[in-house]
Amino acid sequence: MKNITSMFSKDALSALKEQLDIVFDDERDYSQGELLALYDRIEENFPYSYQENGEPTELGRIFEEIVDTFHDHILE
Repeated sequence: MKNITSMFSKDALSALKEQLDIVFDDERDYSQGELLALYDRIEENFPYSYQENGEPTELGRIFEEIVDTFHDHILE
């Protein structure tokens, strides 16, 4: 799959780079296996959290966005 970068917001791409050193390349043709491995890495290691009232912190909101993007557009 190509053009991965355009599926994510700037905030999500920035957080992936800063938190997990993940940088997507739109020219690269990612296999489903590679995408699944990246998804697993993000899900296991991204430092998201929630406030006491259950609302996500900023990183929690970004994490939810990233997971939603994977589920809605990438993982098939």
